[in-house]
Order: sequence, then C-alpha cells, then structure tokens
Amino acid sequence: MQIEIVTQADDELYGAFQRLIPQLTDNNPPPSLDNLAALLQDPASTLIVARHENGKIVGALTLAVYRVPTGIRSVIEDEDGARLIGIDPKQMLRLILILSGVLAALVAVTRSMVAPVDTKSGLSITVFALIVTVVGGLGNVVGALLAGIILGIINVIAAKLIGSYISLIILLGAAAVTILIRPAGLLGVKE
Repeated sequence: MQIEIVTQADDELYGAFQRLIPQLTDNNPPPSLDNLAALLQDPASTLIVARHENGKIVGALTLAVYRVPTGIRSVIEDEDGARLIGIDPKQMLRLILILSGVLAALVAVTRSMVAPVDTKSGLSITVFALIVTVVGGLGNVVGALLAGIILGIINVIAAKLIGSYISLIILLGAAAVTILIRPAGLLGVKE
C-alpha cells in the first residue's frame, strides 16, 4: 500500500472516483474531471490517495482546512480594535463565558465517571491545567495539547511507579525546567 498526495487531476484519478464513489453512496454522483481539478487547486483542500501494490487507486481522502472567524481572538488581542471592525466585545466575552462553563461541565461529568466529586475535586485538575499551560505555552492551543499529552503520560507512569504525590512534584519540576529552558513554552513564540 502506498499513500500519496495528488497534485493534478488526470484520467486515472477520474476513473478511480467513478469506481469508488458508487461503493459509498447512491445519492451523490462521482465528481467530474473539472470538479477534481477545482478541488486540487483549492489551497484549503488536500487530496490523498492510497494505491495498491499494482498501482491501482483503492481509496481516497480529502482534507479540508478552513479558518473559522469567531472574533474571540480579536477581542482577546484588542477590544477596541475588535469594536472598530464590527465585533461586539460584550457578546464575544459572553460566548467565552458560556463555552468555558460548558467545557467545565463536560470535565465535571467525565471526572465523576471515574472518581467521586466533592468541593476539593477541582484543585488537582486546576494545578495540572496550570502546569500544562506553562509547559505548552500561554495562548498556544497546539502547545497545550502536546503538553497535556506528554505530561498526562508522565503523570500516569510516575503515579504507577512512584506514587501520586511524587508525580505532582515531577510535573512541577517539568514546569520549572520548561520555564528555565523555554520561557515561552514548548511551542510558544517569544514576544
């Protein structure tokens, strides 16, 4: 099996889609050669195909990446500037508050499935979130995700091998080392 990114539409690609799309659905016709060419020219789309050992295309995947303008980032960066371009900062801040509450509720529900919840339950999660934010980089979502995965694995392994109290010390040590080596975080950008 060979995976490759398609750069141009040709008869082979068109024939593969004519063969593959009817296997998935009867509701939509396969794309025309012009539609495939337009898909490949779109900078937000990437077409990936899988080829069998004999060179025949046996599968395809289209990745589409679109930036979604929300206004949240503009309000965080510059409230007056956001107001100048027509974004209502109060509405965006309200949206942030609602999304934060929904996310906190989701965490509480999933946490209650594995451990009892009481008034002190959030402290350990808050400390872990702070450490993840410091290690990942403030304001960097990808860095926070990467740091969360890495520190989560370290936390589980350390708790299993050493103990849960020592694992928190190890995580705090990781945060201290990150601050010393990369003050902006793993993927943070220096200002």
